[in-house]
Amino acid sequence: MGYEYAPPGKMNIDTKKIGIALIAVLVVFVLYSVGTVFTGYTTYTTKLESELNNTKEDLKIISTARVDCAKSLNDKTALYNECSGNLQSNSASLGKCEGDLSSLRTSSESSLNECRNELNSIKSNQSASAIGYKNLVKNSVKSICCTISDVDSATVKQWRIENDKIICSGNLTVNCATGETNYA
Repeated sequence: MGYEYAPPGKMNIDTKKIGIALIAVLVVFVLYSVGTVFTGYTTYTTKLESELNNTKEDLKIISTARVDCAKSLNDKTALYNECSGNLQSNSASLGKCEGDLSSLRTSSESSLNECRNELNSIKSNQSASAIGYKNLVKNSVKSICCTISDVDSATVKQWRIENDKIICSGNLTVNCATGETNYA
């Protein structure tokens, strides 16, 4: 016969109590796990809400900026259209002015040529008149300042021109015989 060990007294294991204890441990574990998950979910949700709020604020700022940009764009478009209209109007005016300038330039060149021709004609007439005046004076001084006896004796007489009149005394001379004078 061999040796047998029997623990002292009979252990009465109540399976119900062990089952309840296991369920309680399981419930605590599940609650702990669920709590951790919910805490993580809540933290994640809070972070997402914060990002969403930041995004909403950014969206408001961007929306305001977009409205301002659209208004500015409309203002600039209106200004551009006004400037474009002014440019077209002024381009047309410039074209007209350039045409007028060309016409005036042609007209003034024509007038200048006419004036030059007239000036040349006047200079020619003036030169001819001056020569004629000098010849008239040379031819007239002998008959005005010399007598018949002066012509016969070839006397040299003094004369001058004063206020377009021949005066028979002065610093110019005339040879009464030949009519030669030092009047230039």
